[in-house]
This record gives sequence, C-alpha cells and structure tokens, in this order.
Amino acid sequence: MNVDKHISQPRHLVFHMALWFLVAMHPPAAMAHLLQTDGDVGVLMHVDPGDEPVVGEPSMFMFEITDRRETFSLDRCDCRLRVLLNDKEVLSEPLKGDQSASVAVPFVFADAGIYRAEIAGNPRPGAASQAFRVAFDVRVVPNDSPDISGWSVVQKYGLPIAAAIAALIALAAFMRKHRRKK
Repeated sequence: MNVDKHISQPRHLVFHMALWFLVAMHPPAAMAHLLQTDGDVGVLMHVDPGDEPVVGEPSMFMFEITDRRETFSLDRCDCRLRVLLNDKEVLSEPLKGDQSASVAVPFVFADAGIYRAEIAGNPRPGAASQAFRVAFDVRVVPNDSPDISGWSVVQKYGLPIAAAIAALIALAAFMRKHRRKK
C-alpha cells in the first residue's frame, strides 16, 4: 500500500491531523523531575501534583537519593528536609525510611512564592555514603490564579477545538471531491 496515497485520503488526513493536534495540546501531567548532585550523591525531586503546587492544596515532596556506589539508604543517614520561603523556615523535618532511598513528605504550601527545599544528609557511623547538601526551588501559585502557562485553556477546550478543525478539514475535502465530479 502506498503510504502517501493512504494518508492523502480525506478521512485518514482528518484522523492524523486531529491526532496530532490532541497530542500537541495535551502535555503530560508531570513535566519535571529535578536532579541535584553533591559529590557522589544525587537527589531527584518531584512535587506532586504535577510539579505545580498550589497554595492551600495538599502536595507531596518525593525524593529519590542515590550515590555512585549504590550504597545509600535512608536508615543509615541523618537526613533532614528544610523548606524555606524568603529565607524563613516553614518546615524542618528528618527524612526517615528503611533500606530504600525513596521518601515522600506531605506538605501544604501556605503562601504563593518561590520556596527553597533543602536536603542535607550526614552518614551514620558505618555507612559508606558521604555527607551531602542539595537545594531545589519550587514555584507555588495562588489557588485563585489562572494557569499562566495557558495549558488550562487548552486542556479545557482542546478536544472541541480539535473536533472543529477536523470537521472543517473533512468539509473542505468533501467539497473539493464533489467539485471535481462536476
């Protein structure tokens, strides 16, 4: 089957264009996982929901801590999470866990702004990992603010817009086909 001939058929063209539009207009929910390193230790952070926390709504800091020798575990580290807003500490909590290197910390942001999440870790006696300190900036938007990225509008109206575009393309193809017959 000739692919060009197959795609040039109106129904296939409409399908492909609508599919392309839907994919382009609906980005994945979680778009960012931030990695910071200090020496041999790397810390991957994600803030749920979708790395876009909102004032007053429950959020979850999620961290994955690793080292090059793959010996890191939370039970052998005195690790602490500090969250600051304008250099004022709003959370200071030890990171506790088992032999894994993953931890989640629930948090509700009280104010909009740029928060700083800092993790510092010191190995307990007998641990093979090194001391480390990393920091991440987290942007928190007000609960009543519009989505400044514009994606909320696209996500709300993307499907109707795609359907309208597909209908117009189909109509144009139909009209072109019937003009040729006359």
